[in-house]
Amino acid sequence: MPSVTRLSAFDFDGTLSWTDSFSLFLVYVAGRRGFARHMAELSPFLVAALAGGAARDRAKAKTCEAFFAGHRVAEIEAKGAAFARDILPLILRRDGMARIAAARKSGLRPVIVSASLAVYLGPWAREMGLDCAATELARDGPLFTGAIAGANCRGAEKLHRLRARFGAEADIVEAFGDSAGDREMLAAARHAHWRPFRDRPAGARRLLARKMHHVRNGRAGDHISV
Repeated sequence: MPSVTRLSAFDFDGTLSWTDSFSLFLVYVAGRRGFARHMAELSPFLVAALAGGAARDRAKAKTCEAFFAGHRVAEIEAKGAAFARDILPLILRRDGMARIAAARKSGLRPVIVSASLAVYLGPWAREMGLDCAATELARDGPLFTGAIAGANCRGAEKLHRLRARFGAEADIVEAFGDSAGDREMLAAARHAHWRPFRDRPAGARRLLARKMHHVRNGRAGDHISV
């Protein structure tokens, strides 16, 4: 009889990170002006998203369409890998990462379950040796369509992804989250942890601002035209 996978499930944004990675990635790929232009165009959807639920998912879908439709998969994936390497380490909570190490030591299988985009979170997770379930962008041959492939990985979808990957019998020993989008995952865990991590390394915001300033001004590589 196969052994049951014992999981330690972690949300990413706001849980393992001290700031939002999705918005940072949009600036990273589009530049400051492109980001501002699209945010202005998307403002009706973003305001509606404050109500949560389907309106929030619709805003996410419209944002992905605005920023990624028609762009080459290889180009965005290269940006995702660079963002994972150069930016994500600056926004990690050390106490959260220590908990991942502790989970491994205790025999649990850590897994990242996030509404963030797999195009950058996937490369980071692979580098860290972690499983990852995240929101995927749909593609048509060499181009991204701008649509989300499947469902936005939040709410009930998080639990669905865990069950689909590890089996209905998987034991979610512990789960960590910080928002309404984590509630189903937390409810399914034997030990649920709500906003448990508080660390933000001294000077982290300043370091991030400096790095993103270089990106916005083109000194950390080209940004795409969107």
